[in-house]
Amino acid sequence: MKTSDLFGKERIDKLLLRLSPPVILAQAVQAVYSLVDSMYIGRYSATGLTAMSVIYPLQMLMIALALGTGMGLNTVISAKLGIGKKEEAEECAGMAAPLAFCIWLIFALATFVMLSVFAG
Repeated sequence: MKTSDLFGKERIDKLLLRLSPPVILAQAVQAVYSLVDSMYIGRYSATGLTAMSVIYPLQMLMIALALGTGMGLNTVISAKLGIGKKEEAEECAGMAAPLAFCIWLIFALATFVMLSVFAG
């Protein structure tokens, strides 16, 4: 059975068991990376570990915003394609890059403005 045939024909529990392992693995890798990163930085200085604990929530906020925006756009594009509105789907896809740039710009400016607070 092709991957495109799975949706709408396969049971939800089978789909979840088939599609969730990569997501679980990605989250596990991220958690282990953060743990190992903290261990190594903690060995060198308490200040570095403090800086990591301050920056980590900001990093998670950036990741959540980027992933949420990407998944939201993906859902809208899929829904538009599913009902046969290809032109509207293409318009939504065309908004992805400018929206990503705007999000990047907001975080870059916020980081630049708050840099003296974190570095000082």
